[in-house]
Amino acid sequence: MDTFGGSWVNGITAVDIDADGDVDLAVESNSSTEPVWLNDGQGGFSAAYVALPGMCHDGASGDIDGDGDDDLVLAALYLDGAYLVRIE
Repeated sequence: MDTFGGSWVNGITAVDIDADGDVDLAVESNSSTEPVWLNDGQGGFSAAYVALPGMCHDGASGDIDGDGDDDLVLAALYLDGAYLVRIE
């Protein structure tokens, strides 16, 4: 069994973060240093620290900007508003 995220995981969003065609995992948690989990294409995951905002409550993915790849929307846990992360 794989384990993703530290304590207080609020949600997990499946999205192709590295645009390589397989589904990666963005873990929304109370941590400001939570890694994303990159899929190796064989079902294995490795932690990667990329520039995503930390301390998020929930997330969703979809092609927000119409460029053909998924983007990530994260709801801030303690701050007002949400973050749009454009995946290029």
